Amino acid sequence: MIVTGIDPHKKLYTAAAMGRHSDRPLASTDITVGKQGTEGVLAHLLDFQRRVMAEYPGAEHVWALEGGEGLGQRLADLLLSAGQTVVWVPV
Repeated sequence: MIVTGIDPHKKLYTAAAMGRHSDRPLASTDITVGKQGTEGVLAHLLDFQRRVMAEYPGAEHVWALEGGEGLGQRLADLLLSAGQTVVWVPV
């Protein structure tokens, strides 16, 4: 399983993908929120997911979002609407 954790802030989302047995991120990315708009953020995240998962065929993927009641809620709704699996990480 690959888990991509996202730390959402007003202007920047930071995402890092971790494998089950990894002690370092497999990959990471930063997304400037205001410049891309909602569809751009989703496209960026899904592209990031495709690139990471290409290295691990057959693995499951889940998004772990921090801050479910704030900025994370909007991002979770976006990912869920795209058919993604999302879990909350308490702050």
